Amino acid sequence: MARQRAATPERLSTPGLVVMRLASLASLAVLAGLAGGCAHPAASRGAGQPRARSVMSGGASWLAGRGGSRLDAVNADAAMLSAALRRNGGPAAARQAAARLDADASAARGGPMPPAGADVYRAGLRDMSAAGAAVLDGRAGDAARLIASGTVDLAKVAELADS
Repeated sequence: MARQRAATPERLSTPGLVVMRLASLASLAVLAGLAGGCAHPAASRGAGQPRARSVMSGGASWLAGRGGSRLDAVNADAAMLSAALRRNGGPAAARQAAARLDADASAARGGPMPPAGADVYRAGLRDMSAAGAAVLDGRAGDAARLIASGTVDLAKVAELADS
């Protein structure tokens, strides 16, 4: 019996990457208590209906490239920081996740900008970086609000890039 290999970003098509990124953003929104605010545009299409465009858009290219990789890193870091803060027993893990989120969000601000919504993207990244800095400064209570705000902004940009 053949074993199935896990879906990794390297093995997914561009639509698969977009769905994976939006799913991670949606899970962050749920963690932050903001569920229901972002709907994926593909949800309105019927199952099996082809995409309207067959050529990769600028947004899809951005998501599939370095910009999307940096967005993925920030999303993963935010999820790890949220989990560490909820556990209330691992200050070292929270500080490590906070430092990584701050660094990755700062790196993403210096990387390629999305073709649409660059101001919103920068604002979301600033909030994510500030969330990491807040934990490092001993203000963990501020981090949840900043992660929630950053998540909403980054979800908007991902949705714009996919449309």
